[in-house]
Amino acid sequence: MRFRAHWLLPLAALLPAASAPAAVQDGPAGFRSIELRGGGTVTVRYGATRTVTVRSGDPASRPIRDEGDRLVIDRCQPRCSHRQPFEVEIITPELAGLAVSDGGRIRVLGDFPAQPAVAASVSSGGMIDMRALEAGRLSAAVAHGGLIYARPRDTLAASISNGGLITYWGEAASVSSTVRHGGAVVRGKAADLRRPVEAFDPTLQTPHAPPAVPAVPALRTRVTP
Repeated sequence: MRFRAHWLLPLAALLPAASAPAAVQDGPAGFRSIELRGGGTVTVRYGATRTVTVRSGDPASRPIRDEGDRLVIDRCQPRCSHRQPFEVEIITPELAGLAVSDGGRIRVLGDFPAQPAVAASVSSGGMIDMRALEAGRLSAAVAHGGLIYARPRDTLAASISNGGLITYWGEAASVSSTVRHGGAVVRGKAADLRRPVEAFDPTLQTPHAPPAVPAVPALRTRVTP
C-alpha cells in the first residue's frame, strides 16, 4: 500500500509559528496524554506509531504542542475562522490522560487495548467519549459543565462540581463519587455501550459550534492502494 499525504511535518514543527502543521510522527517515548482546548473534534485510535493528522481546518490557526508526555491542541489563534470545523485524528499505542476545556470533543474509537490507569477531565463544557477503552483505574472529573462517557474495569473515582454528567459502563468493584452544586454520576445502559453517543444523548445531535463549511481539499489526507 502506498501512503500519500498532504501537509505532513515532523513534531518539532508543531509550534504556533508553523505555517501548516498537519501531521507528525513522534518517538517511542512520546506523549501519553491529550488535551484539547477551545473546541474542535479529536478522534483517538490505537496504533503502534504515534501520529497526529489534521483532517479538516486550518492547522496554522491551532497550535499543536508536544509538552513531553502530553500533546496539547490549543485554542484558536487570532484571525482564525471559527466557522471552519477543526478535526484531528491521533494514533497512539497508549493513553494515560484525556482533557477537554472550553468546549470540544475527544472520542476514542476502534479496538483500543485496556489501559492500567486513565485520568479524564472536562471543564467549562465539552465531552470525552472513551467507552472504547477499558481503564483499570479511572479518575473522572467534570467542572462547570461537560460530559464523560467511560468504561472502568476495577475502580472509578468520579467528581463533579457546578454541573456535569459522568456516565460509566461495566462492573467496577469500587465506585466513589462526589457531586457539588449540581451534576450526576450514573451507570449507562448496556444497550448503549456500543452505540454512537449521539444515538442515546440527543443533546449531542447538534454540535455547540457555528455551522461547518466544507474542508479545504488540500488539507485532507488520503490513502490509496
